Amino acid sequence: MTPTLYLAIAGIPPQIEDGFTSAFVKLVSGRDVRLISLLGLPLSEFYTEEYAEKLYNRFAEKLRQCEPRNRKNLLRNANLILLYLDKQDGSESALVDHFGIEALVLPLVLREISGQLTTTNNQRNNMVNQLIKDVRRAMKHARNLFSVIIEEVTNRDNKTCLLLPPKTFGGSIQPVIDRVWEAGRKREGATQFKAGVKHVARSLPKHEGRHFKGRGRLVFQTPAKAGPRHGLAPIWEDGNHNSVCVIRGRLRFGASYDPKFHYDCQIPPSIKRDFPGCHESAGTSGARDHMNVAPNDNARKK
Repeated sequence: MTPTLYLAIAGIPPQIEDGFTSAFVKLVSGRDVRLISLLGLPLSEFYTEEYAEKLYNRFAEKLRQCEPRNRKNLLRNANLILLYLDKQDGSESALVDHFGIEALVLPLVLREISGQLTTTNNQRNNMVNQLIKDVRRAMKHARNLFSVIIEEVTNRDNKTCLLLPPKTFGGSIQPVIDRVWEAGRKREGATQFKAGVKHVARSLPKHEGRHFKGRGRLVFQTPAKAGPRHGLAPIWEDGNHNSVCVIRGRLRFGASYDPKFHYDCQIPPSIKRDFPGCHESAGTSGARDHMNVAPNDNARKK
């Protein structure tokens, strides 16, 4: 079954929102694509943390209305993309910070953005046409990247570096996030992207040459492919979790993964470790000798 593609779009100038939305709907007509959040922004303004948070909250609320409520099927067959107008000022980092773990983040490029005007109908129509052409290119590129990401987080979930929990693993996760982000920004092909992911995986610290080793030398051992999995990804109705916990518990870089997947973290008895948790600190390991940590950082005692 073809996954439902959920889209958020950032940075479209308010003067062309209606025209862009109409053209976009026409472009994806007949495909299982849903534009569930678009937040306009004048060309002269840059992306901020407040803007990114507002867009994410809108997106999460719409996604909550679209997706089934039961634990088994929630986001089981979904892809998630954030398209943003590249303002060429570096401010897109705010968007990557908010969406860059659970979504595939891709730029939309306008020629000479600083000289773009939206005063006349012709100018507005020209901008819409430019953006829609680049949406088509971005969607084609997304398919190339998803061919690699889906393979990694499904068939290779017990080997890939793409599912490591960002907060628990620590700063060493940044090259993984940057690798996916750069592939999107530079519109890399699938072969180049796949090679880049492998390179990053090889460069990460390892324990006994097999298992990834993160913050505080914590070892992230994966269960066997056919072995038991004890992950318990939250659903919308789990009142002690927020939207980020739910979405990151099921999507990584825009692709669905097994919500029961987790890492086995063995803790030496002489060492106490802090576990950041998915939305609040899970506290120290204390007397525990083992923790299950999911890709969304949810930490649970075995």
